Amino acid sequence: MKLSVTRLFSADESGATHVRTLAKFLVESVDLVTQMFGASPETGTELDAQLDNLNDQASKTQTAMLTALRSSYL
Repeated sequence: MKLSVTRLFSADESGATHVRTLAKFLVESVDLVTQMFGASPETGTELDAQLDNLNDQASKTQTAMLTALRSSYL
């Protein structure tokens, strides 16, 4: 059985939009983590705060995505 991401979502694009947003957050997070390796303590603290902010945004987006998925199949 061939699985397709498009079959997970209804014709409503909100679920797919949330997945794209989560992917963007993942890319940004990896970039911040790589910057932390060579950062000074002061810069590292700032990058850590940015990473926490991305984590909060990703958590909210994940909740919105799950809500969209549940709503589309009820």
